[in-house]
Amino acid sequence: MKKETISEAIGGISMRHIREAGDCAVAENTDLKSRAGKRTAFGRKFLRVAAASAVLMAGIMVCVSTPAVAEPIKGYFHDIMRWDGAVVGLVYENATNEIQIDAGKAVSEDGRTVLPLSFTLLDQTKEPYRRAMEEIALGDYRVLDPSGNEVIAASGQQEEIGNLEGGRASLVQTFDAPELLAAGKYTLVIESVYGLKKAEQPLRLEGHWECVFTVEP
Repeated sequence: MKKETISEAIGGISMRHIREAGDCAVAENTDLKSRAGKRTAFGRKFLRVAAASAVLMAGIMVCVSTPAVAEPIKGYFHDIMRWDGAVVGLVYENATNEIQIDAGKAVSEDGRTVLPLSFTLLDQTKEPYRRAMEEIALGDYRVLDPSGNEVIAASGQQEEIGNLEGGRASLVQTFDAPELLAAGKYTLVIESVYGLKKAEQPLRLEGHWECVFTVEP
């Protein structure tokens, strides 16, 4: 894939835009409540807020999850046991609500399909996010077509790695598929990511993230 194409794709991912969109909506909503009696002004302001938010979110898809309970389930460490009961590793479970994953627009070009991804650690005060991670990589994932059929699947730590700086990292994921993805909308289902640190074993973080993304023609 051309370097300028990848650079342009990564440049479309900006958490600052998301925060600004949210701040705009909150500010407008507060102003609307103070003018509840002025229905005409309310309508005009509501449309402006909706339009601004749509523009800011046009190039970004945020992978989402739907918790089974009202309160988010917190993550925790779990020992990996061998058949004889010996502890052979460590895994971190229920990371869904602790890592935000954003996806840009995918591009099929030069014989491969690539998708820009951005990771944000939402709470850097707790482990394993505070000291145990310097880099991050995608783990188990599936790609579903609009009909829900699985078209790509991969397991284990993926090769593409993003450096974590200030709790954020970006990478461009290459999909390993026999054929290029046709233009259209797909769903990326992520079941795990890997936290990496020099001289340490990769830490598998399990969760469930789903994100609809678009493949450009």
